[in-house]
Amino acid sequence: MDLFSSEQPANHDGFGGALLQSVAAIIAANASNPQFGVPQLAQEIGVSPTHLKRLLRKSAKVSPGQLIRTYRLQKAASLLQDQQLLVKEVAYAVGFRQPTAFTAAFRSVYGCSPAEYQHRFAGDRPRNYRGPYPPGQAPEGEWEALVAAHAWLAEFFEVLGRFFPAEELAIEALARQLLMSPKQLTRRLREVVGLPPARLVRYLRLEFGEYLLCSTDYSITEIAYETGFSDTAHFCRAFRSLYRLSPGDFRKLQQPYAGNAFFKKFYEGRNA
Repeated sequence: MDLFSSEQPANHDGFGGALLQSVAAIIAANASNPQFGVPQLAQEIGVSPTHLKRLLRKSAKVSPGQLIRTYRLQKAASLLQDQQLLVKEVAYAVGFRQPTAFTAAFRSVYGCSPAEYQHRFAGDRPRNYRGPYPPGQAPEGEWEALVAAHAWLAEFFEVLGRFFPAEELAIEALARQLLMSPKQLTRRLREVVGLPPARLVRYLRLEFGEYLLCSTDYSITEIAYETGFSDTAHFCRAFRSLYRLSPGDFRKLQQPYAGNAFFKKFYEGRNA
């Protein structure tokens, strides 16, 4: 039963009552918060978690945790179909702390990875379209294969490493180094990677921030500087917009860097 479907009739068994309508509204309003769970839902309703579980089991035949998880994954599927966000961005937008956990949960319901699901809705994109894969979430070997298949892409990353992660990274300068116009570079990156240059570079800078948070003891201020942001506040705002957590809260999770080997090597050797 799809309790969150917009096509669900208002008087459908288990979802027509005021309680379930309130539950649905509260979950929708808090789904992007990774700290939102059954205790917070029960508090919003004004009952104990045990009582809420009993009420929902009786009326909807599901647990509060299942409702929250169902909404998050259905919302994720909608965002993936829309094609406007990267897989990692979708994961954080629906309240998952780790994209790997999101991928596992999504696969258990939809039978495929979020990236594979997104590809189903790529519409009339070029036949050789390979994205959008977040650099840190692409399958191991995927970016290496792309670089091996496109000599200009290997050169792009080599040139990018000389400038990265400067805040004022001009796409015109990158294109000039590659003997391309900015329009040519943008078109090629969209076709092969699925991202325009500016968005790819912005993503890499924030992913580099994740790498430093996971792999070093640098202060947040030092990481802001290392990732090319003008000040700590700017870095924190940008990081939170993607990860739904501040850099400090993200570091408290004490998780290893989840990116693949290609980008770890890029970050470590960017100015070599």
